[in-house]
Amino acid sequence: MKKTVIFLIAVFAASLGYSQCEAQMKGLSNAEKFANTSGKLIQMEFLEVGTVRKVDIKVIHYLDLNSLDSLRALRFEYLVVSTYNTHTKVATVDTDEIDGLINAVKMIQAKLVSANLINRTEVTYRTRGEFEVGCYLKNQEWTAYLQLVCYDSDSRVRLKEGDLAELLALLEIGKGMLE
Repeated sequence: MKKTVIFLIAVFAASLGYSQCEAQMKGLSNAEKFANTSGKLIQMEFLEVGTVRKVDIKVIHYLDLNSLDSLRALRFEYLVVSTYNTHTKVATVDTDEIDGLINAVKMIQAKLVSANLINRTEVTYRTRGEFEVGCYLKNQEWTAYLQLVCYDSDSRVRLKEGDLAELLALLEIGKGMLE
């Protein structure tokens, strides 16, 4: 009986540990999952695309030096400076999500911001890595934003009127660098 209880506790602990690891991998892009897989020797090469509102946009090239498998993605970095520390918020957008992101920015720029809505309205586009671009209407004024880390207000960057066009241009440049 005692051995059975100990065995059940061990099985429960192992399954709990597995589910926590699985939950941590859930909010990652495919590129981040590729880079975080154990047993790989990963080389990362960063290519500058540009900056919008202090958010650096880069192409990141992951290369497994053992198998020579590689993967590319867009990386967004935002340096958060507070009173006591400085840290960088990072988001990665997979290659297969770039077209959807570009279309979302175009729709926000063209249709939604020009719509005559009265009520508080929010529009968001989120990637599998939980990077988010969106806008909201509050007090008859549209505000666009980028959020690099889900549920982290420090990673939210408000965009001004001309920033959407600049973001769109940088996304197109980044898309070209990924091909």
